[in-house]
Amino acid sequence: MNKLMIAVAVTILGASTAKAAPLYECGGDPACQAKRDSMSRATYERNINQCLASAGATREQWRAHAVPKPAADKVRACLAARG
Repeated sequence: MNKLMIAVAVTILGASTAKAAPLYECGGDPACQAKRDSMSRATYERNINQCLASAGATREQWRAHAVPKPAADKVRACLAARG
């Protein structure tokens, strides 16, 4: 009986976790990321564009994961500094 109760509890917790996961997985959607990060889409767009420009990269390269590691590290540091 205890094993059954534990199995039910684990199933319920697993289902609630699966429903919550998409709230944090934005798949590169700027509006979703801005909402997740509590900033407006315009602020996110301005930040990502300025950070990419300072690293000499483009949005297309960023989306394609084609930014070289040193430049990508610079972009990530810039974004972290901007909140």
